[in-house]
Amino acid sequence: MEESGNQTAFDVLVTTYEKMNLLVRQGLGTTQERPLVLAVVDEAHNLEEKQRGLNLEFLLSTIKNDCEEANFLLMTPDISNSGEVTQWLAGDRGQVINLELDWWQPNERVIGAVEVEGKARKYNFQLKTLHTNKGTYEVGNAIPLCEGNPEQTVTQTKGSKVKITQGVAAGFLSLEAPIIVLAPDPGKTYTIAESLYEQSPATFVEDEDVDLLIKLVQSELGKDFPLAKFLTRRIAVHSSALPDEIRFLIEDLMAQEKLQALVATTTIAQGINFPVSAVIMGSYNYPFAGAMPVRDFWNLAGRVGRAGQDSMGWVGMAVTSESDLSTVAEYVKSASEDLLSQLVSAIDKALERQDADFNTWLYFDDRWSAILQYISHLRTQVQSQETFLAQLEQKLQGTLGYSQLPVDKKTFLRDKLRAYASSIKEGHDTLSDATGFSSVSVNQMMGRLQGAGLAAGDWNKNQLFSEQNQSMQKLVGIMMGTYEIRQSLDSLKSEERPLDQSSIARLIIGWVNGKSIATIARQFYPNDDTNRAIQKATQALYKVVAHSATWGLAALQKMPTSGIDWDSLSEVEQKRMANLPAYLHYGVNTDEGVLMRKNQVPRSIANRLGQLYNEAVQGEIFSQPTDSVSNWLREQSGDIWENVRPAGSKLSGEEYKRVWQKLNGIES
Repeated sequence: MEESGNQTAFDVLVTTYEKMNLLVRQGLGTTQERPLVLAVVDEAHNLEEKQRGLNLEFLLSTIKNDCEEANFLLMTPDISNSGEVTQWLAGDRGQVINLELDWWQPNERVIGAVEVEGKARKYNFQLKTLHTNKGTYEVGNAIPLCEGNPEQTVTQTKGSKVKITQGVAAGFLSLEAPIIVLAPDPGKTYTIAESLYEQSPATFVEDEDVDLLIKLVQSELGKDFPLAKFLTRRIAVHSSALPDEIRFLIEDLMAQEKLQALVATTTIAQGINFPVSAVIMGSYNYPFAGAMPVRDFWNLAGRVGRAGQDSMGWVGMAVTSESDLSTVAEYVKSASEDLLSQLVSAIDKALERQDADFNTWLYFDDRWSAILQYISHLRTQVQSQETFLAQLEQKLQGTLGYSQLPVDKKTFLRDKLRAYASSIKEGHDTLSDATGFSSVSVNQMMGRLQGAGLAAGDWNKNQLFSEQNQSMQKLVGIMMGTYEIRQSLDSLKSEERPLDQSSIARLIIGWVNGKSIATIARQFYPNDDTNRAIQKATQALYKVVAHSATWGLAALQKMPTSGIDWDSLSEVEQKRMANLPAYLHYGVNTDEGVLMRKNQVPRSIANRLGQLYNEAVQGEIFSQPTDSVSNWLREQSGDIWENVRPAGSKLSGEEYKRVWQKLNGIES
């Protein structure tokens, strides 16, 4: 899409804030011939989210600035300053639309604190009512939930939110009334799921959709991956450390009420679109970001007590003390506050080091990358430096955050950004637009690449993904020093057996060259038991390599000091070179494999199936129409799918095809 820009044939584009930011900065939707006319933002309250809020704010500001015909539709739970938000984007034309949907919840919904009552090994869990929507229960009522597990004493259980969560969830396992269980971190999701598995009935009627997912998990993640075992008792875990296709099929099973419980972290709060009978919360904090915003909490709570559910819907928040109960009660009673831009807190944090340079600010707070990228993009649109500096404040007024700053902080920000704009080196603003990195990081990347001394041959895929070659190790080292992705890569160094620069490079190479998750787990986490090793490997690959390392490699390719002579490459060679980061994202090592993965083909058969497609189009894979791959896959018989099935896979050829059909919404 970056290559075709405004020539790309589509009417509706569904994408992330970050990707859309890059596309608009590169001209998509900015021409009169093909204008962007409507930007629809779901969960628009993400403007206040610490990690991604500024990406969304500056995307909307850029669309407002660059796309003359653009209109905006922001969808969000209640915010008290909705008028300010509409004024920011549309001035006097902006309107606040309120929809009251009380009719959507005909049965009772109770929000309460889960407490432990009893002595020794004879105790119960109860829900102390903090909020109701129909008045069946009064605030302060204690609603009995279930008995506690006698294998744990009341003291052992009462002191741990995880054990409280496990105990209550075990008492409500039922296919007729599925529940969501929220854990404080990804590791605890498996701990809780294991506990529920052990306490769940063992016998279930066979279901072909559940069996299909179990086989897919075993084929893609290894026969010992614990999720496969959990699914046999209709329990699943959900996190960003799972492949997209597996997460999709888990959500599909939950929507069909074929699971008893979905164990997830709090980040699922914005993503679920299916009703549940209860949400049991071991935590209401986002990882590394503090308490879940109140509007996110009510967004999640809205998934319980839906139409079609006969029983009371409830949300239970585990508490371990009176003080904890008081805190939870205040949290539930608090109203949604004004939606504040992350620019406000970014300035406050910068003022702690107000004499430092942008390198220091970026090191301690990567939100500055979005701010600097916005300024450098604006700089590309004005030839004269003097004119740009004169217009800077007017451009800053086009953001939500600038209007929310007091005068002294506006002055501080304006002066700092003027100095920054004056320091941008020629061409670095354009590279910032092309990569999604700040010009500060672009400058550092260029210098480090020059020092690495890479030549064109080092980017040959057989060299780049060879364990004998040092190129990937050098590139990983540069990424680890790049502000925007440093923290993500550093997470691989913080385990009990941390991965260093060399290990991360070998992890990437093994992944691209088709090693199974189980093999990678044994190689890089030999001191862990099998299940824990596979969990770590999956998290490393799908949370870090498939996202941060892919982004980093794509950016490094675009640097003039990369060693790649793009002008000397033919059009097809350029496409093959630009495809290399996708190898990391999808875990394949051929362009044909990338095409298959983009069309939802499982990793374990992508390269083999891609080879057959390549033969079918006489090697002309880059000149085919957009729907060529999906049409070809649809036409292939079960025998073809069987021929590409890996030896020992739990899935048959027909089952692989059925997975692909389900992921693409095709009725079999």
